[in-house]
Amino acid sequence: YNWAHCPINRGSIAIWKGSHKIILEPGWDRTYRKTAANNNCILVNDTDQWGGRQVWHPRLDSNQVGRVTMFADGKHLSVARVDLKNAYPPSARIGALSRVLVYLKPDHILVFDRLEPLGKGKAQWRYHAAFIEPTKQAGRFTVFGFERRRRRSRTKPTSYQQAFTKLGEVSLEVAFLTPGVTASVGTSDVYFRGNPFRQPTR
Repeated sequence: YNWAHCPINRGSIAIWKGSHKIILEPGWDRTYRKTAANNNCILVNDTDQWGGRQVWHPRLDSNQVGRVTMFADGKHLSVARVDLKNAYPPSARIGALSRVLVYLKPDHILVFDRLEPLGKGKAQWRYHAAFIEPTKQAGRFTVFGFERRRRRSRTKPTSYQQAFTKLGEVSLEVAFLTPGVTASVGTSDVYFRGNPFRQPTR
């Protein structure tokens, strides 16, 4: 939970390997747009969580926050479940929405999402990373860690490759369990007040 964007990112996922980020949360920095769309969450019927698409959020009421309904941490397994229905305004038309995270130690993570819309609906899942292969639509991906390139001068980078270096030895294999599901790779809609390469945006 980051005070800068209130708890609108309930159910979001961030994955690290050692000190290197792999699945990112671009919205953690207070100079970014504070929206669940930048925090590895789900958009339902083109609707963000409460307070989305604002730079500074008002304080949310308790009934506007997703509830963590279960958490357990053991030697070989960790499990968390969050009920996300209340985290979205009525315009999302959600009957039920929950996310279960299962961490099979040391290096397997399962994400189970259950969405029941009120009538026909549309949902978009967003996961943010610095480097992804392949960059075309697919059902399986390799996501890589990164390092910020060190600059000898104060000149700001003018390209993604000038700002970040892919770490080939730090990676995560991502696959969808639902048959026939694929994802497209695009650029995040995060916007910036300063240097456009302060944080990765893919």
